[in-house]
Amino acid sequence: MKKYYIKDILPILKAGSFKILGEKPDTYFINIKTTLEGKSDSLVFISPDRNDKQGLLENTKAGIVIIDGSFEITDSIKNDKCILVVADPKKVFATIGNAIFCNHPPAFGVHPTAYIHPDAKINSKTYIGPFCYVGKVEIDEGTIIEGHCHLYDNTIIGKNVIIKAGAVIGGSGFGFMKDINNNEVNFPHVGGVIIEENVAIGSGNCIDRGALGNTIIRRNAKLDNLVHVAHNVVIGENTYLTASSTIAGSTSIGDDVFIGPNASVSSGLMIDSDAFITIGSVVTRNVEESSHITGNFAVPHTTFLNILKKNINEIEGK
Repeated sequence: MKKYYIKDILPILKAGSFKILGEKPDTYFINIKTTLEGKSDSLVFISPDRNDKQGLLENTKAGIVIIDGSFEITDSIKNDKCILVVADPKKVFATIGNAIFCNHPPAFGVHPTAYIHPDAKINSKTYIGPFCYVGKVEIDEGTIIEGHCHLYDNTIIGKNVIIKAGAVIGGSGFGFMKDINNNEVNFPHVGGVIIEENVAIGSGNCIDRGALGNTIIRRNAKLDNLVHVAHNVVIGENTYLTASSTIAGSTSIGDDVFIGPNASVSSGLMIDSDAFITIGSVVTRNVEESSHITGNFAVPHTTFLNILKKNINEIEGK
């Protein structure tokens, strides 16, 4: 295993933004671990928000520990391990871990098993993985599309987008409806999908094309695995949709919104910026800016907790 010394991670850190205590010439790490699993050759971090943070620092066997300035650093600690003091331990730990240990992007190019439509416009600095289908789309530079993805026509993908394995982008939405005589009609879906720069699309995502307009995912939005985005949805900048969340058609989501796992958002709604939607919520009405909502059907989080407390008290006879 390759050994990494403090000097090896200094280029990753910003000059003047850290302090090193207890460094020894032979201090190195070969892996990143939790504080409990860490050994003398491990790099770990401790969150300053933990109630037991001082005990974790004193008892971890890790050789290098990243912390902030709220800890008490005794001579015993400095003699036992190397301490890296920074403003944001988790961020620094993640930056080091990603730079050294995580999978690096594949070389640009198209896997020989992928199908690319002759009218597709694909920047040469992209990667398209095995068994992908790429229709008449536009893909900008730096984008990575992993294997077994299906990209339908009228899809536009910006710079530095990551689409993980098995995603389906630009398929027809659920347009089935009944006419006045109760006969089934399928509404046409002739729009497209626009994915702006720095977006991440998780494995197994289904993002439908617009019916008459476009489905749009704004810059820096992050979609977890198994997310469904229906036709004509707009997802704002820096918004996070976590695992198995579902967004019904024509809903507009603002910037910096968080939608928890397995949450369902009904059609035609407006979710304003900075909203937080808790795990498993069922949203059937508009959500105001900076709201925190919970439940089925979703209500303000504090209201949900008050209702829950009242019901518990009634059951227990209090």
